[in-house]
Amino acid sequence: MSVLNRSRQVRSRQVRAILLSSILSTMPALLPAAFSATLILGSAVAHAADVTLENLNLSDKGSTFAIKRVDVTDSNLDKSEIAKLFMTETKPEEAAAIVRKLKASKFSIPEILITDKDGFKGTLRDFVATNLNEGKVAKISIAGFDGSKADPGGATSVRVGQMVMDNADLTKLLDAAKDKSKPDPNAASQAVDHMLISNVDVAVPADGVAATAPGGNLNRFRIAAVEGTNDKSALPKLRATFEFRNFVFEPVKGSSEAASINEYGYDKLDLGLKIVGSYDEAGKKLSVENVTFSGVDLGSLGLKAEIGNYVKPKTGSPQTADQQAFLNATLASAQLSFVNSGMFEKAVSVLAKQQGKAPEAMKAEWSAIATAMLPAILGGDPAGKTIGDAVSKFIASPKSLTIAATAKGAPVKIQDLSGAKSPQDVLSKINVTASAN
Repeated sequence: MSVLNRSRQVRSRQVRAILLSSILSTMPALLPAAFSATLILGSAVAHAADVTLENLNLSDKGSTFAIKRVDVTDSNLDKSEIAKLFMTETKPEEAAAIVRKLKASKFSIPEILITDKDGFKGTLRDFVATNLNEGKVAKISIAGFDGSKADPGGATSVRVGQMVMDNADLTKLLDAAKDKSKPDPNAASQAVDHMLISNVDVAVPADGVAATAPGGNLNRFRIAAVEGTNDKSALPKLRATFEFRNFVFEPVKGSSEAASINEYGYDKLDLGLKIVGSYDEAGKKLSVENVTFSGVDLGSLGLKAEIGNYVKPKTGSPQTADQQAFLNATLASAQLSFVNSGMFEKAVSVLAKQQGKAPEAMKAEWSAIATAMLPAILGGDPAGKTIGDAVSKFIASPKSLTIAATAKGAPVKIQDLSGAKSPQDVLSKINVTASAN
């Protein structure tokens, strides 16, 4: 590998690191910083008042925030109390107490200029929060964000459209931050009733492609919308949805990323993810109503499940606590479905070419393996033939394939399934069915 290519790869990794740092660190820190900046404008008396402050300069973990103007309407806290939020000697619990006391009908920041320690610069436009009441906010909206980082290998850029949060309960986050040794893994997910991030556009230089190449050297990532909801109307039952809409990856021509998908007949990938589920805390029941991963001209993979005895963890890291809660839960039923929209045929064509075979010959091999080997692997259980026949039928005419499992009798503990020593052990606890097309 030439020195030039190694240099480009190093720069590319640096750019990606800057990009991830900016999105994952700067942006999450932005809302609290903007929130705190508006708090500084509290009334000079303990009565509601309208206040304007200009030319604020803040810093947080290597990032700086320059705020030209903030307007606060009907703030109830005085300036000296709010100013403590920006004093290094102020303890976190004291700052949290101040946030909990704030009341205001509105605060707005027309523009925030952001610079991180690595030189990424961005501008956030029209930050507006309405009806603040002791740590709770009716609505937070941001008109958009634009940022970029110059680099000899090409400029990284980030553009985000409108961002909205409805019914944000900051007290949940404050409670979770009290004891970092015992974090609440559910705090962030339950702190907002609705959130929307729209029109995300990220450009990152591709490895091994010069910035002067025809068409440039930028790989592009676009997301039409990221949206989530928490429906608390039937508490203690909570219903939640989360969706990625049109997550498009379009690699630049000549890049290794473009070559990897061009082989399958694609010049870009247009993906989506939708999750719908509910949790009944009183009944300890988790319903996975719909988890669907989909792609344009690819297909979709869907999952449904009914899980019992699921006790949501109150402490511990989100990953560890949720994993343990899942293993302790029981499975009543589950269903996995695949709908083909072109991906299967493309995969067969590529794999057949790699092995020097005709696509139909490859499909015939797979069909024979499914009908002969699956029953053997499953120890002669009738489920083996059922699944094998369905898979063979799908291979012959790839439209859809569904495999479902239900517990035999009482719901089975998931830990018992994951710890089973053989397929026969699993099949002694669940019934399996399969169908195609």
